[in-house]
Amino acid sequence: MAQRSMAVEFPLVLYDCKFENIKWIYDREVQEFNVTHLQQLWANHAVKTQMLYSMLQGLDSVALPCGTGPKMDGMIEWRNVKPSVTKQTSAFVEGVKMRTYKPLMDRPKCQGLESRIQHFRVNVFQVYIPIGFQLCRRCEFHNGYSCNHVIGSCWKFKIANLKRACVTDNFYYYDRVADRYNYRYSVLSCRTCEEGSFMLFHDLYRETFCCTEDNCNDPEKNMDISKIAMSYP
Repeated sequence: MAQRSMAVEFPLVLYDCKFENIKWIYDREVQEFNVTHLQQLWANHAVKTQMLYSMLQGLDSVALPCGTGPKMDGMIEWRNVKPSVTKQTSAFVEGVKMRTYKPLMDRPKCQGLESRIQHFRVNVFQVYIPIGFQLCRRCEFHNGYSCNHVIGSCWKFKIANLKRACVTDNFYYYDRVADRYNYRYSVLSCRTCEEGSFMLFHDLYRETFCCTEDNCNDPEKNMDISKIAMSYP
C-alpha cells in the first residue's frame, strides 16, 4: 500500500459559496476589477495550455527504436508505444511517493516531557537520585508592592533534594541632595544567585537576596518599609 501524501490546493473550488435568501450587490469598480483580473488570468493560462498541448502533439511523432540493445528492429512513433504514458494526475499530489505505508502512530516522534526528565535522572551504584522543581516568581519591574512588567513564574531543577535559589535584585539610585541611596525597583528571577551588595555604577547600587522556598523571592520581605537602603559611605 502506498504512503498517503497531501494533495495540492489549486483544484479546490473555494469561490462558489451559496447562502439561502441572500442576494449579493457588488460595487461597480470592484466588479470591473475582479472581471479584469480573472480575464487576464484566463488568457495567461489559455496561452500556456495551447503551447503545452502543441508541445505534446509534437512529441507524439518522435521516432523511437523498437526493442533494446542488439534486438532493435525498426522504428516506431511515440504515439504508437504501448502502454501509453498518462500521468497527468501525478501533478496533484505533493511530496515524495513512498513505497510502503507506515501507520501514523509508528512514525518517529519527538521526546515528551517525561522522557526529558528521565534523561536527568542519575543511577549510580543502584542509588536513585530524585529530581524536583524549584518554583520562583518572575518579574522584570517590581515597584515594591506589585509587578508592573512581565509577571509570571520560572523554575529550576532540584537534584537529589539539593535546594536551589530564587533571586530578588533590589536596585537603588543615589540622591545627591539627601546624600543617600533610595529604592527604585526590583527584578525577580531564576538566574544564578550570588547574594550580596554590588556597586554597578557611581549612582546605581544593587542588593541581591537568595531564598530556597517556592515563590519566596518577594521584595517586601527583604526591604525596609521606607524603601531607603543606606546612607552614602
